[in-house]
Amino acid sequence: MVALPDFEMPFEPTTIEHLGLRLYSTLPPVISELVSNAYDAESPKVEIVLPTDEITADAEVIIRDYGHAMTPQEVQEEYLPIGRNRRGSDASEVSSKNGKVRVTGRKGLGKLSAFGVATEMDVTSIKDGFAVCLRLNYADMKSWPDDHPGQPYKPTVVQSKTGATEEKDGLEVRLRKLHRSKRISPELVRRGLAKRLKFIGPDFEVLVNGDGIQPGDRLKREQCDEGFSWDASELPDNGQVDDGLTVRGWIGFLGKASQVDRGVDIFASDKAVELWSYFNYPSTHAQFARAHLVGEIHADFLDGNEDLIATARNSVVWESDIGRALRNGVFPGPFFPRV
Repeated sequence: MVALPDFEMPFEPTTIEHLGLRLYSTLPPVISELVSNAYDAESPKVEIVLPTDEITADAEVIIRDYGHAMTPQEVQEEYLPIGRNRRGSDASEVSSKNGKVRVTGRKGLGKLSAFGVATEMDVTSIKDGFAVCLRLNYADMKSWPDDHPGQPYKPTVVQSKTGATEEKDGLEVRLRKLHRSKRISPELVRRGLAKRLKFIGPDFEVLVNGDGIQPGDRLKREQCDEGFSWDASELPDNGQVDDGLTVRGWIGFLGKASQVDRGVDIFASDKAVELWSYFNYPSTHAQFARAHLVGEIHADFLDGNEDLIATARNSVVWESDIGRALRNGVFPGPFFPRV
């Protein structure tokens, strides 16, 4: 029998509210954070199961990976702490198992994002033939400081799911008591994940209700009008926006305006930093272009030792020197004269 530690999760109530309930409010970005954790754990695939019927109190969203998981002690030391710097002082730190995956997570806040879409979360870590399942409940966490003054929050150990097991190593997250009543569209979730995570592919398979995410689930340059798309290398200075800072990707125009595909998606380390971006330009700037402009820009330097990405991972820190260099170097760029 594996001895369980005394699981504790110290936090301030406002932390859970601002970094959980208000971090995201829709499924695709929440699931993206959990899928990113699986990628960091070097899982070869992630299986996502979404309810397809009407949402009831018993409905669950399940995310299961097959990465290197955690022992009970590692869950306490590495998973439960909020705001733990996952990379130390080196932004290029790789996974601890095989050293093949550059860690995409940074602040250890992804798990809190689940509370933006669900009240309760079961986290089961399976490693070396032993499973430990912890239940985190937002309502309990919020009331804990009043009910237990001066004591850190203690998640519930789900005894029925804790103990020896023959299941494969990995992590399973179950989200329940969902904050919605409408049916979930697997197609929209699939497209949302494809849009946010570029590392999904042959070496990292993501299945939604059994269907794998394919390259065609996101917009491609070939869909732009002929002659109205440009590689990042065609930008001034061959895509170099500042000394030693180079972008890659493409920008183009669609012949028909789209409400779904518009704006430029900005990535760092193959993970979305800002979607549907117009590089912080005012909404009145080049209105025609805003209706047709699309693209995909990779600026890996945003994810370096200096933190240039907003906490919710939905915006570049445009006020920074590097943010301004990115804006001036890419947008509006050389293509507006052709419009």
